[in-house]
Amino acid sequence: MTGGLLVIVPVRGRPASAPRFAEAFGATAREADLLMVLDDDDGSYDGILPGLGVRAVTYPRMPTAPKINRAAADHGTGYGAVMFMGDDNMPRTPGWDQVMMAALEGHGGTGIVYANDLLRNDLPCSALISADIIAALGWMALPAVSHFYIDNAWADLASSTGCLTYLPGVIIEHLHPCAGKAPYEGLYSEARELYWDADEAAYHQWRAQQMEADVAKVRALLP
Repeated sequence: MTGGLLVIVPVRGRPASAPRFAEAFGATAREADLLMVLDDDDGSYDGILPGLGVRAVTYPRMPTAPKINRAAADHGTGYGAVMFMGDDNMPRTPGWDQVMMAALEGHGGTGIVYANDLLRNDLPCSALISADIIAALGWMALPAVSHFYIDNAWADLASSTGCLTYLPGVIIEHLHPCAGKAPYEGLYSEARELYWDADEAAYHQWRAQQMEADVAKVRALLP
């Protein structure tokens, strides 16, 4: 596997989270590149990111899954892996990026690697995905959904092919309302109202109609 790691962080409406994330990322990442992805109708980050030295791109407003996919397609070329994190994820382990990339290399450079988010260990809520998987699928985040069940699809694909790696000793904390680490308001409640029902249905339809073909694409990459 060649190339480094690009970390994509979609942001919207939580400008206070950007400095917090950038500080934690800068203090712990050793080689990874960070890209924050903004919506063009959200001016709440104006003047903030340049001061943090954070690379950013702005797209027309779109939900999380298409935002991840467009950023990966536009900016992931040349990287060996692309990782999704939310701005409510907080990398804690020094050198987490090197450890996660080493774990990917240990599986031949193909797979999905995720860390301990101190919330749940059964889903890769922040996931590092090898570039060949993204290329084979033609997407990074399940395109049938908008916001939810992205991590479920990652788990399904990688566990079905034996290329899912969990690193309990690498901490990327998830500051989520479910853990009592953030109020259940703003984007959390808005996203659930807008997308949950449709995403749940779309995810189960994908499992029934398309997952087998997508699993085959990933399995074809493995030795």
